[in-house]
Amino acid sequence: MADTAAYYHAAYIVAGVLYVLYAVSLASRRRKVRDRLAALDRGDAS
Repeated sequence: MADTAAYYHAAYIVAGVLYVLYAVSLASRRRKVRDRLAALDRGDAS
């Protein structure tokens, strides 16, 4: 039987990187939305 442990490790690393990138993108989007809401509260609609 072939040893596929390396493939599993690589897949988990790729999945972890994707989750981290997704979390970073969510944080970035949240910051942009908060900035836009703050601008609307100040009356700086653009």
